[in-house]
Amino acid sequence: MMSREDKVIKKILEEGERKRREILTKYEKEATELRKKEEESLRKLVDENERKLANLKSTRKSQLLSAVKLRLRKEWAKFEHGIVDDLLKEAISRFLSDETAHGYRTWLCKMFEYLKDTEEITEGEIIMKHGDPVLDHKFLTEINRKLGTNFKLGDRYHELSGGFIVKTGDVEIDLSIDSLLDVNRSSLEKEIKQLLFGC
Repeated sequence: MMSREDKVIKKILEEGERKRREILTKYEKEATELRKKEEESLRKLVDENERKLANLKSTRKSQLLSAVKLRLRKEWAKFEHGIVDDLLKEAISRFLSDETAHGYRTWLCKMFEYLKDTEEITEGEIIMKHGDPVLDHKFLTEINRKLGTNFKLGDRYHELSGGFIVKTGDVEIDLSIDSLLDVNRSSLEKEIKQLLFGC
């Protein structure tokens, strides 16, 4: 038979065991809830980071596409500009190398008429490109006789595609093909692009 002391010790041990199980159950439950909260929090964090990453990828993709489009536009503009330059050079070359140079001769006459009638310049030094196919002493003599002007060929030459520069006093008026093309380049380029590319 059990003594009273043994019964008390047994009762204490049983109560201790029950308390231990109760505490373990409580802590297991709290641990499970805490683990669920942590997993939920972690899942939300992962989802949020995946959304941010997707947005970042989308933004980066948009930025890359924008950069590519800009570069393509620049390359296309260079291509168009190159074609326009080549066409203008070819047109000038044909204009100047016309077998009789009739078109160029007619244009030069109009430039001298412009000087006399519009600018009211009737004399001055003519600066031209070296080896101009039309503009020489004979041509200038014809112009002076026809218009009643007194232009003279200068001793210096200039890098021009064609046309001339007239110097009267301290003033130089550039009637070269190059300067006239520069002034009208924008409208000529638009017309050429419209013809070639429809834009």
